[in-house]
Amino acid sequence: MPKFVFSLLFLLSLTQSLSAATAELNFEGLKPYYYVGESIQFDLQENLKTSSRFHKVDLWVAVELPSRDLLFRTPLAFTPFSPKPQAFRAALETTVNRHRVLEFEVQPGFGGDYTFYAVYVEEGKSPITDNFTVFRSNVAVASLTLSNRPLPGETRPVAPAPTEPPSPPPVAPAPTETKLPAPNPFTAVAGDSQITLSWQPVTGAASYTVDWRKPDGSEGNLSLSSTSYQHTGLINGATYTYWISGVSVTGLEGNPSEAVVATPKAAERPPAAPTHLSAEAADSQVVLNWPAVSGAVSYSINWQIAGGAVQS
Repeated sequence: MPKFVFSLLFLLSLTQSLSAATAELNFEGLKPYYYVGESIQFDLQENLKTSSRFHKVDLWVAVELPSRDLLFRTPLAFTPFSPKPQAFRAALETTVNRHRVLEFEVQPGFGGDYTFYAVYVEEGKSPITDNFTVFRSNVAVASLTLSNRPLPGETRPVAPAPTEPPSPPPVAPAPTETKLPAPNPFTAVAGDSQITLSWQPVTGAASYTVDWRKPDGSEGNLSLSSTSYQHTGLINGATYTYWISGVSVTGLEGNPSEAVVATPKAAERPPAAPTHLSAEAADSQVVLNWPAVSGAVSYSINWQIAGGAVQS
Protein backbone atom coordinates (compact mmCIF):
# COMPACT_ATOMS: atom_id res chain seq x y z
CA MET A 1 0.00 0.00 0.00
CA PRO A 2 1.50 3.45 -0.90
CA LYS A 3 0.11 4.95 2.30
CA PHE A 4 1.85 2.33 4.46
CA VAL A 5 5.19 2.63 2.63
CA PHE A 6 5.09 6.43 2.59
CA SER A 7 4.24 6.65 6.30
CA LEU A 8 6.88 4.06 7.18
CA LEU A 9 9.60 5.95 5.28
CA PHE A 10 8.58 9.17 7.03
CA LEU A 11 8.96 7.47 10.41
CA LEU A 12 12.31 5.96 9.46
CA SER A 13 13.60 9.34 8.31
CA LEU A 14 12.74 10.86 11.66
CA THR A 15 14.81 8.27 13.51
CA GLN A 16 17.83 8.15 11.18
CA SER A 17 20.79 10.55 10.92
CA LEU A 18 20.72 11.57 7.25
CA SER A 19 24.17 12.80 6.29
CA ALA A 20 22.86 13.50 2.76
CA ALA A 21 20.22 15.97 4.00
CA THR A 22 21.11 19.47 2.81
CA ALA A 23 18.01 21.39 3.91
CA GLU A 24 15.54 21.73 6.75
CA LEU A 25 11.85 22.10 5.81
CA ASN A 26 9.17 23.77 7.93
CA PHE A 27 5.48 24.52 7.32
CA GLU A 28 4.62 28.19 7.95
CA GLY A 29 1.30 30.02 8.27
CA LEU A 30 -0.80 27.16 9.67
CA LYS A 31 -3.19 27.47 12.61
CA PRO A 32 -4.21 24.38 14.62
CA TYR A 33 -7.97 24.98 14.09
CA TYR A 34 -10.10 26.46 11.28
CA TYR A 35 -13.84 27.21 11.01
CA VAL A 36 -16.06 27.16 7.91
CA GLY A 37 -15.40 30.26 5.80
CA GLU A 38 -11.85 30.78 7.04
CA SER A 39 -9.02 30.79 4.49
CA ILE A 40 -6.13 28.33 4.78
CA GLN A 41 -2.95 29.65 3.19
CA PHE A 42 0.44 28.25 4.11
CA ASP A 43 3.95 27.78 2.72
CA LEU A 44 6.85 25.38 2.99
CA GLN A 45 10.07 27.16 4.02
CA GLU A 46 13.52 25.73 3.22
CA ASN A 47 16.55 26.53 5.35
CA LEU A 48 19.80 25.30 3.80
CA LYS A 49 22.11 23.41 6.13
CA THR A 50 25.06 24.31 3.89
CA SER A 51 25.94 27.43 1.93
CA SER A 52 24.43 25.91 -1.23
CA ARG A 53 22.84 22.78 -2.67
CA PHE A 54 24.76 21.36 -5.63
CA HIS A 55 22.24 18.75 -6.72
CA LYS A 56 18.66 19.21 -7.88
CA VAL A 57 15.93 17.71 -5.72
CA ASP A 58 12.25 16.77 -6.02
CA LEU A 59 9.72 18.01 -3.46
CA TRP A 60 7.03 15.56 -2.28
CA VAL A 61 4.01 16.80 -0.28
CA ALA A 62 1.21 14.58 1.05
CA VAL A 63 -1.80 14.99 3.34
CA GLU A 64 -3.35 12.32 5.56
CA LEU A 65 -7.17 12.66 5.57
CA PRO A 66 -9.50 11.99 8.54
CA SER A 67 -10.17 8.61 6.83
CA ARG A 68 -6.39 7.87 7.19
CA ASP A 69 -5.99 7.79 3.39
CA LEU A 70 -3.11 9.69 1.75
CA LEU A 71 -3.39 12.24 -1.08
CA PHE A 72 -0.32 13.62 -2.87
CA ARG A 73 0.09 17.28 -3.89
CA THR A 74 0.32 17.59 -7.68
CA PRO A 75 1.71 20.42 -9.84
CA LEU A 76 -1.71 20.80 -11.52
CA ALA A 77 -3.95 23.75 -10.53
CA PHE A 78 -7.26 22.02 -11.31
CA THR A 79 -6.41 18.73 -9.57
CA PRO A 80 -4.14 19.82 -6.70
CA PHE A 81 -4.30 16.44 -4.91
CA SER A 82 -4.31 12.87 -6.18
CA PRO A 83 -4.13 9.39 -4.61
CA LYS A 84 -1.40 8.58 -7.17
CA PRO A 85 2.10 8.98 -5.64
CA GLN A 86 3.94 11.82 -7.41
CA ALA A 87 6.25 14.78 -6.80
CA PHE A 88 4.81 18.26 -6.21
CA ARG A 89 7.87 20.03 -7.63
CA ALA A 90 10.60 18.34 -9.70
CA ALA A 91 14.26 19.23 -10.38
CA LEU A 92 14.36 22.19 -7.99
CA GLU A 93 17.34 24.53 -8.20
CA THR A 94 19.32 25.90 -5.28
CA THR A 95 17.57 29.28 -5.47
CA VAL A 96 14.10 27.86 -4.80
CA ASN A 97 13.59 28.01 -1.01
CA ARG A 98 9.90 28.78 -0.43
CA HIS A 99 6.89 26.93 -1.83
CA ARG A 100 3.18 27.80 -1.62
CA VAL A 101 1.54 24.50 -0.61
CA LEU A 102 -2.15 25.34 -0.41
CA GLU A 103 -4.76 28.13 -0.60
CA PHE A 104 -8.22 26.92 0.39
CA GLU A 105 -11.43 28.26 1.95
CA VAL A 106 -12.91 25.81 4.47
CA GLN A 107 -16.25 24.41 3.29
CA PRO A 108 -18.93 22.54 5.28
CA GLY A 109 -18.51 18.77 5.27
CA PHE A 110 -14.69 18.73 5.44
CA GLY A 111 -14.47 18.59 9.24
CA GLY A 112 -11.81 16.39 10.84
CA ASP A 113 -8.10 16.07 11.55
CA TYR A 114 -5.53 16.47 8.73
CA THR A 115 -1.76 15.92 8.77
CA PHE A 116 0.58 17.35 6.09
CA TYR A 117 4.00 15.88 5.24
CA ALA A 118 6.78 17.27 3.03
CA VAL A 119 10.27 16.03 2.11
CA TYR A 120 13.04 16.64 -0.44
CA VAL A 121 14.31 13.54 -2.26
CA GLU A 122 17.07 13.00 -4.78
CA GLU A 123 15.98 14.08 -8.27
CA GLY A 124 14.00 11.34 -10.00
CA LYS A 125 13.65 9.26 -6.82
CA SER A 126 10.51 8.34 -4.89
CA PRO A 127 9.89 7.92 -1.16
CA ILE A 128 7.45 5.17 -2.12
CA THR A 129 9.75 2.87 -4.09
CA ASP A 130 13.15 3.98 -2.74
CA ASN A 131 14.28 3.89 0.87
CA PHE A 132 15.04 6.83 3.15
CA THR A 133 18.63 7.18 1.87
CA VAL A 134 17.27 9.20 -1.07
CA PHE A 135 15.89 11.84 1.33
CA ARG A 136 17.64 15.23 1.07
CA SER A 137 15.87 16.95 3.99
CA ASN A 138 14.02 16.27 7.19
CA VAL A 139 10.33 15.33 6.96
CA ALA A 140 8.23 18.41 7.77
CA VAL A 141 5.00 17.51 9.60
CA ALA A 142 2.05 19.80 10.46
CA SER A 143 -1.43 18.95 11.75
CA LEU A 144 -4.68 20.93 11.74
CA THR A 145 -8.37 20.41 12.49
CA LEU A 146 -11.26 21.66 10.31
CA SER A 147 -14.65 22.44 11.87
CA ASN A 148 -18.02 21.95 10.21
CA ARG A 149 -19.29 25.16 11.86
CA PRO A 150 -18.68 28.82 10.99
CA LEU A 151 -16.56 31.00 13.22
CA PRO A 152 -18.59 31.77 16.40
CA GLY A 153 -20.35 35.13 16.16
CA GLU A 154 -20.02 35.39 12.38
CA THR A 155 -22.54 34.81 9.57
CA ARG A 156 -21.55 34.15 6.01
CA PRO A 157 -22.94 36.62 3.39
CA VAL A 158 -25.36 35.28 0.81
CA ALA A 159 -24.46 36.09 -2.78
CA PRO A 160 -27.27 37.76 -4.77
CA ALA A 161 -29.05 35.53 -7.24
CA PRO A 162 -27.89 36.05 -10.84
CA THR A 163 -30.26 37.75 -13.25
CA GLU A 164 -31.83 35.25 -15.61
CA PRO A 165 -33.80 35.75 -18.83
CA PRO A 166 -37.58 35.22 -18.73
CA SER A 167 -38.58 31.59 -18.67
CA PRO A 168 -41.80 29.70 -19.34
CA PRO A 169 -44.33 29.50 -16.51
CA PRO A 170 -42.90 27.14 -13.91
CA VAL A 171 -44.45 23.80 -13.14
CA ALA A 172 -45.69 23.58 -9.58
CA PRO A 173 -42.94 21.84 -7.57
CA ALA A 174 -43.59 18.73 -5.58
CA PRO A 175 -44.28 19.37 -1.89
CA THR A 176 -41.07 19.64 0.13
CA GLU A 177 -40.56 18.74 3.74
CA THR A 178 -40.46 21.69 6.13
CA LYS A 179 -37.74 21.82 8.73
CA LEU A 180 -38.83 21.26 12.30
CA PRO A 181 -38.80 24.31 14.59
CA ALA A 182 -36.01 24.73 17.13
CA PRO A 183 -36.61 23.15 20.56
CA ASN A 184 -37.69 25.88 22.99
CA PRO A 185 -37.08 26.40 25.81
CA PHE A 186 -33.65 24.75 25.96
CA THR A 187 -31.87 24.90 29.33
CA ALA A 188 -28.49 23.82 30.70
CA VAL A 189 -28.00 23.37 34.46
CA ALA A 190 -24.40 23.06 35.68
CA GLY A 191 -23.38 20.63 38.43
CA ASP A 192 -20.23 19.03 39.76
CA SER A 193 -18.27 17.90 36.63
CA GLN A 194 -21.52 17.67 34.69
CA ILE A 195 -24.19 19.68 32.87
CA THR A 196 -27.84 18.59 32.60
CA LEU A 197 -29.63 19.60 29.38
CA SER A 198 -33.42 19.61 28.98
CA TRP A 199 -35.86 20.85 26.34
CA GLN A 200 -39.51 20.71 25.35
CA PRO A 201 -40.56 18.02 22.83
CA VAL A 202 -40.87 19.14 19.20
CA THR A 203 -43.93 17.91 17.33
CA GLY A 204 -42.84 15.60 14.50
CA ALA A 205 -39.37 14.93 15.89
CA ALA A 206 -38.27 11.27 15.91
CA SER A 207 -34.95 12.09 17.62
CA TYR A 208 -32.75 14.99 18.63
CA THR A 209 -29.16 15.97 17.86
CA VAL A 210 -27.14 17.60 20.64
CA ASP A 211 -24.02 19.50 19.51
CA TRP A 212 -21.48 21.05 21.86
CA ARG A 213 -18.23 22.99 21.81
CA LYS A 214 -15.53 22.16 24.38
CA PRO A 215 -13.30 24.75 26.10
CA ASP A 216 -10.44 23.97 23.66
CA GLY A 217 -12.65 24.77 20.64
CA SER A 218 -13.18 21.17 19.51
CA GLU A 219 -16.72 19.88 19.00
CA GLY A 220 -18.87 16.83 19.70
CA ASN A 221 -22.40 15.63 19.03
CA LEU A 222 -24.86 12.95 20.07
CA SER A 223 -28.20 11.61 18.81
CA LEU A 224 -30.94 11.05 21.42
CA SER A 225 -34.59 10.02 21.51
CA SER A 226 -35.26 11.59 24.93
CA THR A 227 -35.74 15.27 25.83
CA SER A 228 -32.94 15.48 28.40
CA TYR A 229 -29.27 14.59 28.61
CA GLN A 230 -26.73 14.57 31.44
CA HIS A 231 -23.26 15.38 30.06
CA THR A 232 -20.75 13.98 32.57
CA GLY A 233 -16.97 13.87 32.95
CA LEU A 234 -16.57 17.61 32.36
CA ILE A 235 -13.93 20.03 33.67
CA ASN A 236 -15.09 22.20 36.57
CA GLY A 237 -14.61 25.91 35.89
CA ALA A 238 -14.51 25.44 32.08
CA THR A 239 -17.24 26.81 29.78
CA TYR A 240 -19.24 24.54 27.43
CA THR A 241 -21.64 25.68 24.66
CA TYR A 242 -24.63 23.59 23.47
CA TRP A 243 -27.17 23.52 20.61
CA ILE A 244 -30.12 21.16 20.10
CA SER A 245 -32.16 20.38 16.97
CA GLY A 246 -34.98 17.98 16.20
CA VAL A 247 -34.71 15.31 13.49
CA SER A 248 -37.77 14.14 11.51
CA VAL A 249 -38.64 10.53 10.67
CA THR A 250 -37.08 11.07 7.22
CA GLY A 251 -33.78 12.16 8.77
CA LEU A 252 -34.14 15.88 7.99
CA GLU A 253 -32.48 17.90 10.75
CA GLY A 254 -34.53 20.86 11.97
CA ASN A 255 -33.57 24.38 12.90
CA PRO A 256 -31.03 24.57 15.74
CA SER A 257 -31.82 26.21 19.05
CA GLU A 258 -30.11 29.30 20.38
CA ALA A 259 -26.78 28.43 21.97
CA VAL A 260 -26.77 27.92 25.74
CA VAL A 261 -23.63 28.18 27.84
CA ALA A 262 -22.88 26.52 31.19
CA THR A 263 -19.86 26.11 33.46
CA PRO A 264 -19.73 23.07 35.78
CA LYS A 265 -18.44 23.63 39.31
CA ALA A 266 -17.64 21.53 42.35
CA ALA A 267 -20.54 20.98 44.75
CA GLU A 268 -20.54 23.31 47.76
CA ARG A 269 -20.06 21.48 51.05
CA PRO A 270 -21.72 22.70 54.29
CA PRO A 271 -19.47 23.97 57.11
CA ALA A 272 -18.41 21.50 59.77
CA ALA A 273 -20.42 21.26 63.02
CA PRO A 274 -19.19 23.56 65.82
CA THR A 275 -17.21 21.70 68.50
CA HIS A 276 -16.47 22.38 72.18
CA LEU A 277 -19.85 24.04 72.76
CA SER A 278 -20.13 25.32 76.35
CA ALA A 279 -23.11 26.70 78.30
CA GLU A 280 -22.78 28.89 81.41
CA ALA A 281 -25.88 29.56 83.52
CA ALA A 282 -26.46 33.08 84.85
CA ASP A 283 -29.33 35.17 86.22
CA SER A 284 -32.31 34.45 83.91
CA GLN A 285 -29.95 33.60 81.07
CA VAL A 286 -27.58 31.00 79.63
CA VAL A 287 -24.36 32.09 77.91
CA LEU A 288 -23.23 29.82 75.05
CA ASN A 289 -19.68 29.77 73.66
CA TRP A 290 -18.02 27.85 70.77
CA PRO A 291 -14.99 28.25 68.50
CA ALA A 292 -15.52 29.86 65.08
CA VAL A 293 -16.16 27.43 62.19
CA SER A 294 -14.20 27.94 58.95
CA GLY A 295 -16.47 29.04 56.10
CA ALA A 296 -19.47 29.88 58.31
CA VAL A 297 -21.02 33.35 57.89
CA SER A 298 -23.71 32.85 60.57
CA TYR A 299 -24.93 30.25 63.07
CA SER A 300 -28.33 28.70 63.84
CA ILE A 301 -29.10 27.99 67.55
CA ASN A 302 -31.85 25.57 68.64
CA TRP A 303 -32.99 24.98 72.21
CA GLN A 304 -35.71 23.15 74.11
CA ILE A 305 -37.21 23.94 77.52
CA ALA A 306 -37.85 20.76 79.51
CA GLY A 307 -41.05 19.21 78.29
CA GLY A 308 -41.53 21.88 75.63
CA ALA A 309 -41.03 22.22 71.88
CA VAL A 310 -37.73 22.87 70.14
CA GLN A 311 -37.18 26.56 69.38
CA SER A 312 -34.61 28.40 67.29
